[in-house]
Amino acid sequence: FEDEITDATNPISEIIINESNLEKVYNLPKNDTLRIEPKVTQTNKELPLSYVWELNQEIVSTDKNFCYIGETLGTFNGRLIVENEDGKAFFIFTLNVNSPYEYGITVLSKDTDNRPHISFMQEAMKEGDVSSFYMENCLEKNNPEQFFASNPSDILHTAGSLIVACQGDDNNTNDEPTIYFLNEKTFVMENMVVGSEYESFKP
Repeated sequence: FEDEITDATNPISEIIINESNLEKVYNLPKNDTLRIEPKVTQTNKELPLSYVWELNQEIVSTDKNFCYIGETLGTFNGRLIVENEDGKAFFIFTLNVNSPYEYGITVLSKDTDNRPHISFMQEAMKEGDVSSFYMENCLEKNNPEQFFASNPSDILHTAGSLIVACQGDDNNTNDEPTIYFLNEKTFVMENMVVGSEYESFKP
């Protein structure tokens, strides 16, 4: 019996993901952007490649380079799948989206327009790291659509919340005395108490 089949006589083009510039674990501060640029080669001819990036088994990107904003705290199981007509290659990684405000110093101040400004200095995680205050207003960064009353007067950390008191502007009815309750790990506003609801309210 002679087998005259001629299929599969060409060598396959195996995909190789170079892991030299990749990490098994990525730690990303919340609201920061993670960028991964994989280096991929093929053993024979250059076939068209497709890319799929998954987090917790959900497709989040089909671009070659991964660009991801960490909007949600937590740990995510990540996978890169690179495919050509001959087969697939995989790279497995873990992404931790961490609170940038977990450990450090929080300072409440006001800008030239009397608007509240929260600065944060993160505790140095490794020996030799230099700590410095974030340049942006952490309050606005994490609450871009929220209007905050002027003339901040106090800040208090308690039971999972960061409480910020603002006295407002007596000459502006839209700028009332207000107390804001922020999530201690994200600085996202979760609740507020407005002065018009109470008489003689002066936080």
